[in-house]
Amino acid sequence: NLATYVKQNCSNRGKVDSKDSASKWIISRRESLKKNVTSYLNNLEYHKAFEEIKNFLLVDFSKTYIQFIRDKTDDKKVQKVLYDTYFDALTLLAPFFPFVTEKINLEIYKKESIHLQPWPKSKKKFINLELEKGMHALTSVLQGLLAARDKEKLNVRWPLKKATLYLHKDHAALKEPLLSLTSLILKQANLKDVEFV
Repeated sequence: NLATYVKQNCSNRGKVDSKDSASKWIISRRESLKKNVTSYLNNLEYHKAFEEIKNFLLVDFSKTYIQFIRDKTDDKKVQKVLYDTYFDALTLLAPFFPFVTEKINLEIYKKESIHLQPWPKSKKKFINLELEKGMHALTSVLQGLLAARDKEKLNVRWPLKKATLYLHKDHAALKEPLLSLTSLILKQANLKDVEFV
């Protein structure tokens, strides 16, 4: 359960956000989420707003970000990003699930009411669309690497010396964003080195 995970791992939060690649990405996604959900609600497109929140919580936050930071939860700065991001997403979700979000708020955040909180406003200076695009490509690359390891019956526990990634000419523009995220690729796929061709 996501709420339990946040509650257990955010007891010693810092004052500033973490600057690691995964945290910068989730902060960018969080700010994009606020902007998009607000726009959808203003245009009475409730179904699109809900889908955006659902995809953020299930894919970006739970499946991707928490996977990237699972061994960094002792870091106070990472805890702050985790805690703040979940609260903002919960506040955006409150109009759709008022009772569930209020229960989570009272258990974790202990605010008077989730429905009395100010609506989260997007901070455009934290939105980095290039990083978001790079991270989207990274998840595809990791899926491919893990599938290749599985096909060759090479467990992720065993480090590999090197992996060579062949980028199709249509995806050549992704090389730079992926290079900036090399440390995440090495860690998640348990590699010593990675080469982009």
